[in-house]
Amino acid sequence: MRAGLIVVNTNPLYKPREMEHQFKDSGAVAIIIAENYASNLQQILPNTAIKTVITTSIGELLGFPRKIVVNFVVRSLKRMVPKYQILNAVSFTEALTRRAFRFQPIRVSPIAM
Repeated sequence: MRAGLIVVNTNPLYKPREMEHQFKDSGAVAIIIAENYASNLQQILPNTAIKTVITTSIGELLGFPRKIVVNFVVRSLKRMVPKYQILNAVSFTEALTRRAFRFQPIRVSPIAM
């Protein structure tokens, strides 16, 4: 919201068809998605207006070495992350540090009744 965007909550258990409908209906142009569900997004991405994809992993914000261990277990041992390839997708931590994502400040005021 601080970036001037509107939050559209979605159920991560939606099937690709349901995701596509919600993203088209809401007019979503950016998404932050757990990598566990990115393969579903990959299937429907060309049919939506989404241009910015930010992926996050389960262990992404954990400190070293827990981050490495948790992500290894989730990806390799438990195989909870299906393979996906989304061009120009960036990780959440990379998005936080990148200068390419410039947001215009918005003016927020209470609604007059």
